[in-house]
Amino acid sequence: MVLLKSIGAFFTKIWRWIKETAWVQPLLIVGAIFAIIFSIPYITTWVQSWAGNSTNSFYTSKQLTLNWQTEESKSDTTAADKLANSLYTNCIENYLDKATFENGTYIKTDLEPEFDTDAYGTKFFVAFVDSSASSSTNMESGFKYLSDHWNDSSYNLIPHDDAANGDYGFQMYTIFTDEDSDNDDYFEYESNPFLETAFYRFLTAHADLFDSGIALDLMNAPYYTNAELDDTNYENLSLSQTESGSNPASSFPVPTVLLVDYSPKAIAQGRAGISEVIFSLDGDTQTEMARNLMYMWNHTDADSVDRGNNPFVIKNA
Repeated sequence: MVLLKSIGAFFTKIWRWIKETAWVQPLLIVGAIFAIIFSIPYITTWVQSWAGNSTNSFYTSKQLTLNWQTEESKSDTTAADKLANSLYTNCIENYLDKATFENGTYIKTDLEPEFDTDAYGTKFFVAFVDSSASSSTNMESGFKYLSDHWNDSSYNLIPHDDAANGDYGFQMYTIFTDEDSDNDDYFEYESNPFLETAFYRFLTAHADLFDSGIALDLMNAPYYTNAELDDTNYENLSLSQTESGSNPASSFPVPTVLLVDYSPKAIAQGRAGISEVIFSLDGDTQTEMARNLMYMWNHTDADSVDRGNNPFVIKNA
């Protein structure tokens, strides 16, 4: 009890000194104002996190990291690298290289891809995003809205999948192109400063995946066949614009959203694996963005002239 009284007396003396010392009061007021101003961004982020709506929170929940945990680890040990290796080995190398490319599409082969659908799912989005760029963060709400209203007819968000027990469900993975690795310092080379970034190492490690012809195939994908898009993004996706000694990460289109599809329909149409791509997401509202993502998922365009003949679309749905 004596201790508590002593502590109380100490703070009482401080408070009395502040009240009686005129020059201290304005300093404290100014300090309090600046403290409030500087804390506003942190308070905003904290309050937004209560509802799970903070910027990049949905992306982060789906993230495949580029982070190397130890100096001894190699590029294929990160979560992002494991997915890229699976896509290349089980799609490009063992499937598309043995398929026949005719009239803008791959003709089905007898060899079916052996992708690890148990680990990643049969069908999913892969989004390459920048955590601070508005072009990436603005589309995050579209993904979340699609996830929240998946298979909801009132929003026209119906997947045209052929899974035995309904649809495959919403699935996506994000790769932050601006992510720092714990061991970036380990790769500081004066002759090649680009090696200091995790995303550069990712692109160089998986150049075979991106320059294997997928960009050419994606230019003939059902979703954007009639969109008359500029070829530049496709060329940058394939790393074909990268000059020797330059940084491929600087020209890689961000955001890039890939649709990976290993459904029986995709296999039958010779489109198993990376089957669609977009470099921006149209829509003034979350609903419009979500619908455009669902069109992509269904391999069709809302106004596609071949919608009635599109094998991916369930008729009368």
